[in-house]
Amino acid sequence: MVFAVLLVALFIKLPTVFIDKDDNIFIKFSSFLIILSIAITFYLPKEFYELNTILKPLQFYIFLVAFIISLSFLIDINYRLKKFRFFTLLSVPVISQILIIINTPYPKIDVFDILQNASSAVVQGINPYTITFNQIYENITPDYFTYMPFSFLMNIPARTLLGDVRFTSVVSLLITSFIIYKIGEKQNMKEDSYQNTVLLFMYHPLATLIVGEAWLDPILVALFSLFGYLFLTYKNKYWAYFTLALAFGVKQNMFLILPFLIKLKPFNFQKLILAYIPVIAVILFFLFLSPKDFIADTVKEPILRKTRFDALTFHSFIHNIYPSVQIPKGFFLLPIIFLPILLFKQGKKISSFYLTFAIWFLCSLILFREAFLNQYYFVSSLLILSLSFGSLRSKVRKIEKYH
Repeated sequence: MVFAVLLVALFIKLPTVFIDKDDNIFIKFSSFLIILSIAITFYLPKEFYELNTILKPLQFYIFLVAFIISLSFLIDINYRLKKFRFFTLLSVPVISQILIIINTPYPKIDVFDILQNASSAVVQGINPYTITFNQIYENITPDYFTYMPFSFLMNIPARTLLGDVRFTSVVSLLITSFIIYKIGEKQNMKEDSYQNTVLLFMYHPLATLIVGEAWLDPILVALFSLFGYLFLTYKNKYWAYFTLALAFGVKQNMFLILPFLIKLKPFNFQKLILAYIPVIAVILFFLFLSPKDFIADTVKEPILRKTRFDALTFHSFIHNIYPSVQIPKGFFLLPIIFLPILLFKQGKKISSFYLTFAIWFLCSLILFREAFLNQYYFVSSLLILSLSFGSLRSKVRKIEKYH
């Protein structure tokens, strides 16, 4: 349903609410969404499923206090109280995530284990693509590392200094929040508008779970937010493109972003190539260290592994209702059909770039053979970035003066 609405919105001008300096409608609507998001977060126990100590009820009460504070959105309060509310609500998810990391040093999920051990292994001079990790699931030998090299390289500081790669995700959330805040501030938007957008992002109902299980998506979202900020702030587009190159260096499927960059103006093909060269050089380094292992882990394993029918896809939905129905493999190529349509409708603005890529990525998740909560978190975060950068409209020069 969400995909259909977003797709229709590209072709039919639906009533929209943008962040604008006179936009009280957005402030009221976003305030309601913040209250709802906080309510969902403290109500759903799965967010804290690993916690079996006194910290579990503590987490509940932390978010209960946040919910009570959020109810002040329903009444008029003065500027100082609004400021206090914003920073208090902003601190709650950060404190919660740090407490979860401290109290759950070994979450039972393979993503955390391979990232944790790969980041420490490379420091010791061991190639992560050649080692076997701890067995988390029965009948599965974890002799694979399916991500690209920057997934463990970017986690080295957190692993070395703080002992846990998940602190990188916490910092990534703060980076994205800071960029959303600064974009709104530099555009002289209503303070309530961009503060509410920050809180919407931080109180994503899946955020605590994504961080707690060490999924890489908060890092990817931070890189995408940095891309938008650098693209609009600096005339030299190299560093903006470099952030997207780093995203590809984290996860293979981030190469899908390349067609969407072409319509984004100004587009500099030479700077784009130069930005990807150092990232590809690092990837090639690990490829040459052990070609067989690297290809087996990053190419063969993701493509050839058995389809999981617990995935959040149309394919899994049909299979769970009608197990005997065999969906042709050509069905998985349907997202390619939507690609030229979306590229045709994509505008030249940064918000349109985020929006069209989010729609296409959502399409690929729904129609492909595998998709999980972390990937839907990534899509929804891109939609928030599109909303944040949508307030810019044609006033790019207004940002550039801050350079």
